[in-house]
Amino acid sequence: MKNVFEARRKKNITPTVAFFLGALGKLFATSITYPYITVKSQMHVAGNGQKEGMTQAINRVIKEEGYAGLYKGIGPKVTQSVLTAAFLFAFKDVLYEQTVKLRSNMARRALKA
Repeated sequence: MKNVFEARRKKNITPTVAFFLGALGKLFATSITYPYITVKSQMHVAGNGQKEGMTQAINRVIKEEGYAGLYKGIGPKVTQSVLTAAFLFAFKDVLYEQTVKLRSNMARRALKA
């Protein structure tokens, strides 16, 4: 998403934009993968000797709890993971920019000496 944004705008993104792109990307990824994680954790906790494949487990959850059962408890997970990713992307860009500035300042000082 970052590359597409930079290509369309013809300039580097700001940390604020990186924050929102990170949040949006993580929101999308979490909403896609959360049902798998939910069913996988239920299978792990159940461990009642009955071996059940992923497809059967998903079908069982849908049958017993409906499609909402696949997304049970997603609120706190989305909040935690989206904020973590958003701050990570924003701070990474700030850290990168500061590192580039520091290296160029050091190079200029070395050339003057």
